[in-house]
Amino acid sequence: MERETVLPEAQLEVMEVIWDRGGSVMFADLSSELEARGKEWKANTILTLLARLAERGMVSVCKRGRLNEYAARVSREDYQQMQARSLVDRVFGGSTKHLISALVKQEYLTKDDYDELKEFWEKGGGEP
Repeated sequence: MERETVLPEAQLEVMEVIWDRGGSVMFADLSSELEARGKEWKANTILTLLARLAERGMVSVCKRGRLNEYAARVSREDYQQMQARSLVDRVFGGSTKHLISALVKQEYLTKDDYDELKEFWEKGGGEP
């Protein structure tokens, strides 16, 4: 990404489609999927969102004949990790302990969440 940033909701929705489609998508397929998800955006709106995502370094554009294919340059997992780090830094002063404390105090974590986190921790922080 050009700079670490939170994507606006509309741009994130476009990225979600691209990620859900395996990381790349043709414009027509993207447009159809967005419509299936309840977005009634005109082609120009989608093209503007894609241009902004390209400016941010989130997608690349590749010509396929007369058509454009849009490919994610940042994986969903990488984006989520960047946003998690940003949240911890901005809101919790860099302390993951404070983040977890807030989640516990709000009773946001379930027993299953605790068990999964414990197992994750015991494995040394590998894949959950």
